[in-house]
Amino acid sequence: MTLADHPKKLIEVALPLAEINLACKADKDRKTGTLRNLHKWFAPMPLPAWRALLFAALIDDPADDEKRAYLLDVIKRLVKNGADLPDEDTITEAKKIIEEHFPDGVPLVMDPFCGGGSTLVEAQRLGLPTYGSDLNPVPVLITRALTELLPKVYGHQPLHPERIESRRRNGRQTVQSVDADGLFAATGELKTYSGYNGLARDVAYYAEQIRDHAWQKLQAAYPAVTGETPSAWLWARTATCPNPACGLQTVLTTSWWLSKKKGDLAWIQPRVDGAVVHLDVKAGQRTGCPQPSPKIGDGVFQCLACLAVLDGPFLRAEGKAGRLGLRMTAVVGERDGRRFYRSASNADTKDLSSMEVDPTFAQVPINSAGQGIRVGLYGMETW
Repeated sequence: MTLADHPKKLIEVALPLAEINLACKADKDRKTGTLRNLHKWFAPMPLPAWRALLFAALIDDPADDEKRAYLLDVIKRLVKNGADLPDEDTITEAKKIIEEHFPDGVPLVMDPFCGGGSTLVEAQRLGLPTYGSDLNPVPVLITRALTELLPKVYGHQPLHPERIESRRRNGRQTVQSVDADGLFAATGELKTYSGYNGLARDVAYYAEQIRDHAWQKLQAAYPAVTGETPSAWLWARTATCPNPACGLQTVLTTSWWLSKKKGDLAWIQPRVDGAVVHLDVKAGQRTGCPQPSPKIGDGVFQCLACLAVLDGPFLRAEGKAGRLGLRMTAVVGERDGRRFYRSASNADTKDLSSMEVDPTFAQVPINSAGQGIRVGLYGMETW
């Protein structure tokens, strides 16, 4: 049989490009919950595109308009949910069509440069065996997790399921966690899980254990105001102005912005009062912007009071002499379910000076000769 005798594949004749393009855009626009978000690997092909192309590359063109329209409709349904997975009945239908085309066994899909694993994942979704390889261990790890490890636990129940309480509160059933002993308790019905929800439950369970264990040890280092849940304490380096007539402990920051969210702008407003810099937080602003940052060049800053220049050689010398300081510039947190920004207070920093550093903490040296690592120029030699 010559090449000309082989029937054309559907991909050579027709594709629903408009629907595929819309699905690819939805996949690229999705910020969470897709393989592309798992790890930013190079040039990831949108999953809907691979799903459609694999199917169309395997199926012969029927040379009949009505039958071709049916196959194109299958492809449209394979990608119609955009970044979400296709309907299970559509996947089942596509698998059946592929199996009918290959009565002696479906073909093996091989990807010698597997990258983030998109090709192999979509091939497996269509019921095809896969084999992938890559020279870089990072994509190999990602692809192995997606195509070998995760499928083994698909549909399995977690080691630590939740329990549905038998009684109702406010007309609704409530769910609570079960410890290892609770698995064998006679009260309450264990929640059942589908897909990867069982794995997700165990991941959440162990993450909670680690969080609680860490919090017992670390909570003293995280002061909180009643009614607030802090999420970040923002800091900046400080340096003494070289102008002998000034001597201000000025703040070295690249930006005063805290939030550029439309209708909820926030920034730090520096205010010099004598020999002191006050950092006021302007939050919940609809319009406006902060003043320009004191950074005026690569590693070059201006004093907030007299505008004297603190250039690179001066700051590096101050750093090596141990004279660069640190200052908390703002506190970010949650209050009544909403994010807030406020100025740092004495209560936020009062316990820091008396906090003991664990003497067994490893002082790991920084490879200052490494490409792009410049902190050694400022006297910082350990992590």
